[in-house]
Amino acid sequence: MKRYYVTLTVLAALLAITIIGIGEQRPTYTIFVQPEESIQEAIDRAPEGAVIYLWEGTWQENIKITKPLTLRGQGPENTVIKAVEAGPLVEIEGEGI
Repeated sequence: MKRYYVTLTVLAALLAITIIGIGEQRPTYTIFVQPEESIQEAIDRAPEGAVIYLWEGTWQENIKITKPLTLRGQGPENTVIKAVEAGPLVEIEGEGI
């Protein structure tokens, strides 16, 4: 009887760890941006934690980031962002970013 109780307890603990682990995983939300599209619009519609991929090309815009996310390009020679206004090219504002 004792052996059955120990086995059941171990199985319950493993199930709890599995459920907690699954609850912590979040699917990655990915947005792909072409050069003719706006990076800022992608940032604005992206949920926190999203990954925004910039294809090869040049963008002319200033961008403001107000939430945690990732911007990824195709390398500094292939993905270029040029400011169109005076001031910072990329402004990052908010807590924990």
